[in-house]
Amino acid sequence: MKHLGNCSPREFLAQTLRIRGAAAEWLERTGAAEMMQGLRGLTGEARREKALEGLGRVLDAALADCPEETARLLGLMCFLEPEEAEAHSMAELLAAAGEIAAEPAVFDFFISLARLDRERTCGGAGR
Repeated sequence: MKHLGNCSPREFLAQTLRIRGAAAEWLERTGAAEMMQGLRGLTGEARREKALEGLGRVLDAALADCPEETARLLGLMCFLEPEEAEAHSMAELLAAAGEIAAEPAVFDFFISLARLDRERTCGGAGR
């Protein structure tokens, strides 16, 4: 399956532009943005424990509170429109998401976009 972790640079940039807002909204709605901010300055075991705790809350929110947004974002990361994503199993989408998350450069790129968007809309608050 084609996804952001295995596409060409031109495809990556064009698709990233398409999903920028969806990713920022998902990060905010699930609490992922807040969780990542809470990791700043932490190292070692303290960072790991805090990340695992936050990840559980983010997963609960992604699956229970905003499943439509989660499915939409997973589909867009795989170059699928929402109606096309329905033709794939969740296992396929999650496997692709796992591959994408395993690419630190891709993950960091989305974090940077979310941070820039937050700074743009909040005048730099929350840095």
